[in-house]
Amino acid sequence: MCNVICVANLQEKTGRTSTAVNFAASLALLEKKVLLVDCDANGQASFCLGILSHAYDFGLDDLLSGIVGGRAVVRQTAMDFLDIIPPGHSLNEMEKKLAQNPDKEKVLSIVLSTFKERYDYIIFDTPGQKNLMTISALVSCDSLMIPALLGPRTLDGLYSLLGFASDVRKKIDEPLKIAGILFMDCNSLQDVDNYYQKNEHKDFKHAICSVTIPGKPLDPEVDGATAPSCLVDIKSDYSEAFLDLSFEFLYRETRNERGK
Repeated sequence: MCNVICVANLQEKTGRTSTAVNFAASLALLEKKVLLVDCDANGQASFCLGILSHAYDFGLDDLLSGIVGGRAVVRQTAMDFLDIIPPGHSLNEMEKKLAQNPDKEKVLSIVLSTFKERYDYIIFDTPGQKNLMTISALVSCDSLMIPALLGPRTLDGLYSLLGFASDVRKKIDEPLKIAGILFMDCNSLQDVDNYYQKNEHKDFKHAICSVTIPGKPLDPEVDGATAPSCLVDIKSDYSEAFLDLSFEFLYRETRNERGK
């Protein structure tokens, strides 16, 4: 069964794209069939995987419009088990057109339903705004992964995101599962506990991943990152942390399945 994961955070510079790309690549290294859906018109996730806008004809905008379907929008990456759907060339304009559709939030889920037979995981990289693509990704997903940075506004941001996600999920009458809160630029969980010394993060402790990601999130616009970390240096601390995250995620998934 395909598991659909939305990577989201409404705060800027928290590592959404870096998390989506490197988490997807790590699962692919474990020979899980992964489809990364680039829901951000900026196309940074596509850029990180070497899929440049001038190199393809169709993207997510064309899929949502019904111009094309199926494999026409899927691009292969340098990894055997990882494919991507780039945003296309006019995703922002497509959002405006979709706004007239009474079922606009469900269109993404509908058009991606046929892909679930081909992949173990579908991962959304979202734009980090309360726009239609973020809402559509939250409606379509099975669980939410939240990259976060230690900071004075982080907890407020988590409350805001989860409140927003809860309101969105009420439209389909389904609660939202949390795949994990992933702390970036953080060496260990002890760093998290030390930062929130008064146990301010108690409401989220159960959802925090035991794996943390050392080093700041890579920003394609600033760092020029054009490949997942595991393809650049698989032995780096950054790459190993995302592999550990994948193992933790798969373990949790298996445990939850057994608990049903």
